[in-house]
Amino acid sequence: MLNFTHESNIKTNNLIRMFENFELLIKISPPQIQYDVIDVSKGLVSQSLFVKSIKKEINFESQYNKKSDNSFSIQVISGPLKGTETIIEILEKDNKSEINVELNLKLGIKYKNFFFNFI
Repeated sequence: MLNFTHESNIKTNNLIRMFENFELLIKISPPQIQYDVIDVSKGLVSQSLFVKSIKKEINFESQYNKKSDNSFSIQVISGPLKGTETIIEILEKDNKSEINVELNLKLGIKYKNFFFNFI
């Protein structure tokens, strides 16, 4: 489990709107990840990422969900990262936005071996 917090000058309400509209969030995501929206109403997205170190493209599907007014989850539902969940909570603190991220990374056995050999 990995937890981290980031402080932003972007207004809390603007960040929440961005996460509510995951298509907008995709547009500002890293260009290394390719996205294809499968079903907007269900928050389903197909993603692919080329990993140079293993010279392989990783494909997976994710589902974006709103958990509460200021909390969102991204669950990987297929591919080698299946079972990975990211929970994002956006809070207002001292006139800034605090973004708390909890990442529970799950890797298939093939990728675990690569990861541990890489370290």
